Amino acid sequence: MKDTKLKTITVLLALPTGFGIFYLLRFPEDTTGKGLLLNAILEESIKLSLFILLWLISDKKKLLQGLPLLLYPLLSIVCFGLVENIYYFFSFPLSSIYFRLLYCYPIHLNTGLAYTLGFYAKKRFIPAALFAISVSYHYALNVISLLYGTKPFIYAIGLSNLLIFFVLVRKLMDEINIKRFLHARS
Repeated sequence: MKDTKLKTITVLLALPTGFGIFYLLRFPEDTTGKGLLLNAILEESIKLSLFILLWLISDKKKLLQGLPLLLYPLLSIVCFGLVENIYYFFSFPLSSIYFRLLYCYPIHLNTGLAYTLGFYAKKRFIPAALFAISVSYHYALNVISLLYGTKPFIYAIGLSNLLIFFVLVRKLMDEINIKRFLHARS
């Protein structure tokens, strides 16, 4: 019962956090002249900072025993990506929204999952390395999207993003199961 309450509270806190991140980033992203690199750095910085904040204020042993606490920043990122795509849909109500959902939404899902995995890593430099990789990944995909629009090969990249997503989810589930097994044995 206690675990269910924690999960419910986590979800209830993550949803407004995701909305807040979106609105927090709207002003700097709208005033920077749509600088793709700066936008990628801003978004990834905010996303990683959610994990760092959680890491700083929580009991490390409990944090890494299961998913509920790490679910908070991950769900916040999922909500942020969803709100961002809804915003784009209302701003540009074209059929290209399907392209965005396939191509762009997985960027946020994949970087959020990568950061979650980074906090399970034994080496503390991993989250910093994942930040650099995430900014590069996010920026590169934004540039490709800008240059090539909805050309057919972009959909292949979208499918690659989904494949990365499924690999990261599998890896995260393996990490969680290993941590739970080790915790149960101790």
